[in-house]
Amino acid sequence: MTKSEARYWGAQLSPTGLAKAVTGGKYQRPPHIRLFDALAVQIEQGKLRRLVINVPPQHGKSEFWSKYFCAWYLGRHPDRKIIMSTYADSYAQSWSREARNILTEHGQEFYGLQVASDSSAVDWWKVRGNAGGMAAVGTGGQATGKGAHVFVCDDPVKGPEDAMSPTMQRRNVDWYRSVATTRLQPNGAIVVIQTRWDRDDLTGKLLNPAEFPDADTWTVISLPALALPGDLLGRQPGAALWPERYGLAELEEKRIALGSRWFEALYQQNPTDPQTGIFKREWFPIIEREAVPAEGRLVRYWDLAHSKADKHNADPDWTEGGLVKFHAGVWYVLDFKSIRDTALAVERLIQYTALEDSAAVPIRIEQEPSAGKSLMEHYRMRVLPGYDFQPITSKGSKVVEAAPVAAAAEAGNVRLVRGTWNAALLDQLERFPLGAHDDKVDVLSGAFRFLSARRTLESFVV
Repeated sequence: MTKSEARYWGAQLSPTGLAKAVTGGKYQRPPHIRLFDALAVQIEQGKLRRLVINVPPQHGKSEFWSKYFCAWYLGRHPDRKIIMSTYADSYAQSWSREARNILTEHGQEFYGLQVASDSSAVDWWKVRGNAGGMAAVGTGGQATGKGAHVFVCDDPVKGPEDAMSPTMQRRNVDWYRSVATTRLQPNGAIVVIQTRWDRDDLTGKLLNPAEFPDADTWTVISLPALALPGDLLGRQPGAALWPERYGLAELEEKRIALGSRWFEALYQQNPTDPQTGIFKREWFPIIEREAVPAEGRLVRYWDLAHSKADKHNADPDWTEGGLVKFHAGVWYVLDFKSIRDTALAVERLIQYTALEDSAAVPIRIEQEPSAGKSLMEHYRMRVLPGYDFQPITSKGSKVVEAAPVAAAAEAGNVRLVRGTWNAALLDQLERFPLGAHDDKVDVLSGAFRFLSARRTLESFVV
């Protein structure tokens, strides 16, 4: 068999055969990709109609399913149609472009077909002289007028905010019911590929019999980054899924950076109950002030409440202000100021604290998204003139925002300076997110975000 013939027959056999043919043999086929290959062939042969795949970030899932599988399937069946969806129109269209380019460049060589000359758009393109083609749509979008013999749903959410939002969770379920299932041709197949974020993400909903009576019809492939006993691929416990790309050392770095809670979800495909505590008291050792290094970056971060206990509300929120230093990978919580009083009393405490800290310490105040700019302008012009002051808009889930704090603390990189405020902070951390108050946790989340140049949970995994 000549090299040309080998490329031709490889492109016929499976998506990885096509991938190796178009990349000159450079495409890698670790065991989990070979498993994807076998599953793809079963789908093409009509033997598999409902497939859920959960796999860690950056392990080749999108390149295989959204690029090579789609191109291979249409090459084999130019009269069939694929709808490919992901969290955003633009991202879905980028993968659609990749698949289209393969058939544009190699379709004639391997499958005797060409992409239609009027198919320059990437949201919908067709195979010349055939009924088949590919549509790309963002999760939540419409596919009006399009049918699918295969519906590929690849990463329906972008990150933790969407994944944990009850509104987005419900939107994704409604979209699946109203778009994904209604667009499917008789005996068509649906493939859902997702990194797990939350128990109630789309995978969790699809596999919940209370939500979908046909939950038990799915074939579920769950591939943790570190193998567990009885591993689907036959790995020994603790072995890496793709050691050539992410070895044990790299995965341990991810675990330390993310913390065990998020590593379990994203890399082990085992999301925990979001209502369980994310902090442990023993993660926060108390040190003497003399042990704090002189060097480091500082911020005084405030979370305003402007509330005072009265007969209508005996336990309102507190205004909290934390002084945090970051040096050589370690976070030092130096001080906390707390007040539950009138707006004027809060202003006076913030002014006094600014004098106590010195003008060299940046001051940041968390601003609710719905709050007007007038209050922050008042602080800039009247309360803190001459100081490095900026409002910081809060956004998203408090649990998600607190994830970097939890990861640093679990890794042993947070210290509390001894003070009368220690017990109250530790109590609130231990009860978060179910405690009556979370103001101190919000302050730490904001301070960490500021001092680490807004490093977010999502940035660790994409």
